[in-house]
Amino acid sequence: MSNRVNKQGAVAKRSPLAGPGSRSKGRARPKRQRVRFGEVTIMEPTTNEQAGSQQQPLMIEDDEEEEYDHVPEVDGNNFLYVDIPEILEVEDADPAIVPNHLKTYWQISKKSWKTHTSRDVELRDGTYMRILATDIDDSGERWIRGRRLFPQNTRDLLMPPTAKELVWVSFFDLNGNERKKEVRVRSSEISRDCKIIFTNLPYNVFNRQHIPNSEEGYLFCRWRRILSPKEKDEGIMVHKHRFGKIERLQARDADDEPLQFNGVLICPQTDRPLLRQHWRGPEHCKLQGTALVEVAEGLLEHKYTLGDAFCGAGGVTQGATSAGLAPRFAVDFCAAAIQTYRNMFDGHCDLDIRGENIYNFISVAKRTARYVVDILHMSPPCQPFSRANTTPNPSKNEANTDTLLAVGDLLEVCKPRIVTLEEADGFLDEKHRLWFRKLLSFFVEMEYSLEWKCVWLKHYGVPQSRKRLIIIASGPGEEAVAFPAPTNGTEPGLMPLPSIGEAIADIPFDDELHNLEKFVWFSEEKAEIDPSGVAGTLTCNGGMNVYHPSGERNYTLAELAALQTFPRGYAWSGTKVEIKRQIGNAVPPEFAQRLFDWIRRRMMAADKAEMRG
Repeated sequence: MSNRVNKQGAVAKRSPLAGPGSRSKGRARPKRQRVRFGEVTIMEPTTNEQAGSQQQPLMIEDDEEEEYDHVPEVDGNNFLYVDIPEILEVEDADPAIVPNHLKTYWQISKKSWKTHTSRDVELRDGTYMRILATDIDDSGERWIRGRRLFPQNTRDLLMPPTAKELVWVSFFDLNGNERKKEVRVRSSEISRDCKIIFTNLPYNVFNRQHIPNSEEGYLFCRWRRILSPKEKDEGIMVHKHRFGKIERLQARDADDEPLQFNGVLICPQTDRPLLRQHWRGPEHCKLQGTALVEVAEGLLEHKYTLGDAFCGAGGVTQGATSAGLAPRFAVDFCAAAIQTYRNMFDGHCDLDIRGENIYNFISVAKRTARYVVDILHMSPPCQPFSRANTTPNPSKNEANTDTLLAVGDLLEVCKPRIVTLEEADGFLDEKHRLWFRKLLSFFVEMEYSLEWKCVWLKHYGVPQSRKRLIIIASGPGEEAVAFPAPTNGTEPGLMPLPSIGEAIADIPFDDELHNLEKFVWFSEEKAEIDPSGVAGTLTCNGGMNVYHPSGERNYTLAELAALQTFPRGYAWSGTKVEIKRQIGNAVPPEFAQRLFDWIRRRMMAADKAEMRG
């Protein structure tokens, strides 16, 4: 790491993640203790006792075994129960706006306007604002415009409470499109001045503990939160969080003016490659895929690697390999499902297939870099959160919810660039809100940007009315990956919706999972189902009102597998009951293929752009 020499010949220290434009202010600076964090040097938090002291650098170790806490820790006393209003948005620009680069704002008083040197204010309702411009409307009302911020412990943000941290809040419209980022507020709402640091540095590199006590008034903003609009629930307007986004600030949104604390020069913004290196380590930062795969004799190709946690029978891996990813590990506790997975993928080069408890896997993965992957998919057991779980088993539900707590550990040991997670859409119900907050907190605490929404899989080639919660998360230093646009639908330019008839039309009669001679037919015929439409949602027990379009019988196992878009001849293992459960629990390979093909192409485009500089 290089230092700069000022005009007086003194060496000015720079934060390791500071951008190349950071400059010294020309004064001799006292030495300061630093902490080694992997391959990246960071500042140690300053205290009155440590200021000016000279001590040996502290090495941060992480070799001890951790005990897993299987109880979600959510303390309601840590959250602010404040209303997040639908904020009045900026209208089209008009000549009265003060230029954005002006570092002053105007506050109305009873007698006159008063000039301040700060651009940051706290409002009377306890929220904050970074002022970018001011204007006066036709009635003479004075307004301030800019970024509206809320304390991170505001309940409806669903983020882990962190002192002195703010979140830049904006909204989606009813169609899921992001509205304008800037808002306007009456200037009479200003309460006091403050200082907010907009930064894309990791929390452990730069936070309130790194600022001397004499300057404790500083606040930080490193996140944007895009909320879904409020909806009416029993006559009350509330946030149901059916879709949303939590996004780390980009370098372009961070302050670019260097700051000095105790003689250390810090630039609040840094580049994406440094953030990636800080998280994954320099040895895991190869662009365009870390796997070198022989795709033909003598022809090698780089591919992005995949880890498949809670892999089941392999629906995700089936789709991801079709999309061009290289599987590196798969883990599941179900013996029958993992045997099916082995039947299909045991021949893949450098693929570790593990049939074990997820926490056993994590204990092994912590001791090696073998399981660091480019893309990690997780499908934690969904039964506790499924609306189809009408006869819950308390002990099984507790065991399944416990596995959800492994998400944070999987992020830590796999350090993926991109993460996908699939769950039952019932996870967003109010009764599961604490669990959903806990899940989001795992990503935020690891500095991942994430977006979630409930997706109809029929819009991605799956012939079912299947709706799933999907999360796409991007690690530190990565370009955020948005959701892929639907490929099937009734709108112009899309392929037609898939159908039952097309899915089950060509199943061979000699398929052992399609033996109609040994099949039990209904004693009373049910209503016929239009085969040109989609089936109901398949579950591990088959699904409600899921039967053959003729109304004369249930689907065969081969037909259920076809409706889940598994290819013909998939090598299932287990009893018929176990196979039905594997099929119902699976992520449909067709959806997985379209999702991961989109992610692969977005990652490749971002990597190529980064390599071009």
